[in-house]
Amino acid sequence: MNIRVITKTEEFYECKAIWKQMDKWCCLFMLFDWLYLWWQSYEAEDIKLRLYIAENEDGDVIAILPLMLLKRDGIQTLTQLGDSGSDYFGIVCDPNNNAGIVELFNEIKEEETYDRFVLSKLRIDALTTEKLLKAGINAFNDIEIINQGKTYYVDTDRTYVEYYESQSRNFRHKINQISKYSDKYEFVAIDEYSKEIINETIRLHKDRWMKSAQLSVFFDRRRCEFYHKICERMSREKKLRLFVLKTNDSIKAYRIGFVDKGIYYDWNTAFDMNCMSESVGILLCDRVVRYCCASGIKEFDFLRGEEDYKKRFATGFRNYLAIDLKRNLDIEGYVYNPPLKKVQARLKGINCVVFAWQNFLGLDLREKDELKDLLTVLKRSNISVYLCEDDFDSLNGNCLIIGDDLEKIIKISDGNAMTCLYIDDFENQYLIRQKPDMSVSSFTDLLEYFEHNTIHERAE
Repeated sequence: MNIRVITKTEEFYECKAIWKQMDKWCCLFMLFDWLYLWWQSYEAEDIKLRLYIAENEDGDVIAILPLMLLKRDGIQTLTQLGDSGSDYFGIVCDPNNNAGIVELFNEIKEEETYDRFVLSKLRIDALTTEKLLKAGINAFNDIEIINQGKTYYVDTDRTYVEYYESQSRNFRHKINQISKYSDKYEFVAIDEYSKEIINETIRLHKDRWMKSAQLSVFFDRRRCEFYHKICERMSREKKLRLFVLKTNDSIKAYRIGFVDKGIYYDWNTAFDMNCMSESVGILLCDRVVRYCCASGIKEFDFLRGEEDYKKRFATGFRNYLAIDLKRNLDIEGYVYNPPLKKVQARLKGINCVVFAWQNFLGLDLREKDELKDLLTVLKRSNISVYLCEDDFDSLNGNCLIIGDDLEKIIKISDGNAMTCLYIDDFENQYLIRQKPDMSVSSFTDLLEYFEHNTIHERAE
């Protein structure tokens, strides 16, 4: 068994022919085209390519594990390639053949250039996930398995009438209610790449999230570049599907995705907020389900995200997980603190602050000495302040959620908060997965974050 490690972009491209021979075992996000185009857009000085390839004694490639090495705040993390924009991950290999996977992990373990080895977005129902887990347990002394959530899907391998009749009474009532708007909008399915139309979807996405007081993924130049590249390539492969609702040639809602091996992967969507009262997003989703049922597509995969409308449309769900393969136990309590400029940029858009402190529940925040200066700054900047009581549900807009009640913080932040803080007794602070995304050690530090050219700049 021979293990090769590809570290250069030109060598990555040279793997194209071999990789494409293994396409039959790849989901959309593990195809060569997807990952190579992503790498072209996201390659940077602090991201190093690590493409592990296992070959048998005859020199035939039997497994490919596409990874990258990230350096963040002095910590080297080995993780999956294509993390941003890719919804599923796995290993490229024959799912019925274990050869090469254990050897790959043993080779990775011997590398001395990383502190953590994390693989996420692993579908629990994928045969290769089980193989990755077994190989990881075999090679590493300590492995943490993390449940990341659910992905919802619609079984479209039947007629739409059969699907509709199998859904709940409330769902059918909602679809009947909004059907009165169907004649107002033209439904169009597009499979050809158009730079102008893709740019229009980007504009609509930015506008939709800005009006919800959140940032669109398309504020990242690299995401826009990759978006155009992958849509153009998938159009050539006859896999692109862009669904729109239009009035007078103006797009009011879109869903864009790709069809691969009989599955429609619903990758990105947005709608005109001015049409929210007519439920254009739900109306379009229903039309896409109809399209899939009529086009021989066996499944509509909503991909990651547990929005309520997905649950209502779905006929099933899958769990997906991450594995953290411990390498350097000295960084077990490591917390990533973003640079001050990044924190400042995020704080500028905040319009409310929620306190989720167990110790403060039922107390008047204004009487707490350590909070007086902070509350003064917030009031001067016209920022609302809320106390998270037991019956508190959620907030819309750009919220900063602060506290030691982790369960409350996660509940409120899910899909709403722009920035979250978790502070534990001002001595131990933790980064909880991707949320919260900031941490401080005292109210003094927090006050400095707010005062240093952030909120004052906006107030003036």
